[in-house]
Amino acid sequence: MLKKCLFPNIDGKMPKLGKNIYIDQNSVIIGDVIIEDGVYISPNAVIRCDEPPTKGIIIKKNVNIQDGAVIHCLSGTGVIVGKDSSISHCTIIHGHAEIGDKSFIGFNSIVFNAEIGDNVVIGHNCVIDGTGDTIKIPNNKWIPPNSSIYKDEDGILKAFLSNGKIITNFTELPELPGWYKSFPDKVANINNTLNQGYINIYKK
Repeated sequence: MLKKCLFPNIDGKMPKLGKNIYIDQNSVIIGDVIIEDGVYISPNAVIRCDEPPTKGIIIKKNVNIQDGAVIHCLSGTGVIVGKDSSISHCTIIHGHAEIGDKSFIGFNSIVFNAEIGDNVVIGHNCVIDGTGDTIKIPNNKWIPPNSSIYKDEDGILKAFLSNGKIITNFTELPELPGWYKSFPDKVANINNTLNQGYINIYKK
């Protein structure tokens, strides 16, 4: 099953897999990609590391990558997704990019040339665009849905939050609201259950 999803890049590098991984047969994994133990990858996800030379893509333990997500790195860049993180439906993670441990990237969001801390939640439909400067988001922050962070026309990186607030010091980004704090763990736990469940089905 897994072999159907794995392809070499133009340098001949193949993905490397740990243990207890489930990759849906309709996903595509190309090139210099390391996938650690316990990772779950849903249908139609693409993880592509095929513009050499790259620094590779590393998906750490117990990450879930959901339907339609794309992870790609340009030549000279890499991507790291930290353990227990969720890359949700139709998200794009584009190198250079680092996602910390236990972070959640919401539906249809884009992360490009950014370093996201641990326990960060990026809401649905957000754009984190580090074109020109790497964006660094501290640990334990919340970027509300429909917000954007990018370099403005004055050359300053700014967070344009969906409530109208504009922030240039990213330590001032909001912390995760209490009512939302359990959500990332619930998503991770559900996908860990799916991972083991599908592994058991296909072992039979």
